[in-house]
Amino acid sequence: LKGHGHLDDIYYDVAYGDTRDDGRFWMFGLAGALPSSQDGSIERDQYLLGPQAAFGRIYDWGIFGVWARHYIDVANQSRGESQHPVDWETNETRLRLIFAYGLGDGWQIVSNPEITYDFEGASGNRVLLPLGAGVAKTFRVGRVSMKAGLEAYYYAASPDAFGPEWEVRFNLAPVLSFWSLD
Repeated sequence: LKGHGHLDDIYYDVAYGDTRDDGRFWMFGLAGALPSSQDGSIERDQYLLGPQAAFGRIYDWGIFGVWARHYIDVANQSRGESQHPVDWETNETRLRLIFAYGLGDGWQIVSNPEITYDFEGASGNRVLLPLGAGVAKTFRVGRVSMKAGLEAYYYAASPDAFGPEWEVRFNLAPVLSFWSLD
């Protein structure tokens, strides 16, 4: 079997936020991307930077919120003499919906679609609009809490040149907390 793999751009964020006693939470900061992709068909070769903010609320049944980020290119990386220089601008907004409904015993119904609007895209090719949901389970491995999730999304709107029709996400991550894990 032949496969295809590559390192994507590295996305990062620096933010400050808080959760209030009534369950409302907020966060403000900067988000960015370092051009590290190794796939010539999709690489941007741009350093991206922009503001980000998140708002939402934790309820007895789960959580609902929104996380917005806006990226613009602040510098282009040289591709070398043999390749074409970067000749486009990045100006895009990403809006991630945050939803989890607790079913008990660590199980959740989740939906975290990320809608993208590309202000520089050609007319009719500016929006990525995923629709879908999945399940997640929080569990412990020793004293460390972990969360595994599986989600599936259909793209109701997707750019013709590169956009997906379907996406399946699997994630496994530690659940870090400032509170005791007794």
